[in-house]
Amino acid sequence: MDEDRDMESGTASLGQVTPVVRLSLHEQIVTKVREMIQLGELPPGATISENDLCGSLGISRTPLREALKVLASENLVHLRPHRAPLVSPVDSDEIAELFELLSILEPAAGALACQRASSSEINRLRDMHEQLMGHYYTRERTRYFSDNQAIHHEIVRLAGNKVMLATYQSLQGRVLRARSMANLTQARWAESSAEHEALIRAFCEHDDAAVSRLLYEHTRETEAAVLRALNTSETA
Repeated sequence: MDEDRDMESGTASLGQVTPVVRLSLHEQIVTKVREMIQLGELPPGATISENDLCGSLGISRTPLREALKVLASENLVHLRPHRAPLVSPVDSDEIAELFELLSILEPAAGALACQRASSSEINRLRDMHEQLMGHYYTRERTRYFSDNQAIHHEIVRLAGNKVMLATYQSLQGRVLRARSMANLTQARWAESSAEHEALIRAFCEHDDAAVSRLLYEHTRETEAAVLRALNTSETA
């Protein structure tokens, strides 16, 4: 009888409740330090001070060192015997190859997303874009960059292909550090914002061919800006 009343009232039994997933301390440290590297708080080639990092994160050396091993396996950190670890440098040749793949994957994902996304999903994408432009007008670079990445991720997610999404996440994670460097110049920031405006307009018009073309052009323009930034830093 109690079970019947639960069903009638819409109350789920304990067996039906999805457990809350919480990150372990180790996972939290890996995620935080990875983010610091990807967003340039720990720039390429920088020496990682374990004392400073432990102090800022409020942790001991043991979990930090375990986290650095994970990041070394992702080629984000270079571990050195009896010396402080380094943030791995960005390889411009590798970045060019990653963008070559993204220039194929993102346009294909964009076309599928345009074909498959519901009106409410496209409206949400438009809302995300309006928030992005708000950050552009108020010159909030960090928030703009974060929302920019969220929009690109959402477009690939809306394609409805899990393998494509996993591949994109892997590629994007490897190129994110370099990609953040492209928005350092005001000119590129303005160009990127205009490209996003045209992209969202094409989504709202359900023009999958235009979405694909605009994503290809946007990815290639971003690649050019990233490689210019990398070449400038290498020759400075």
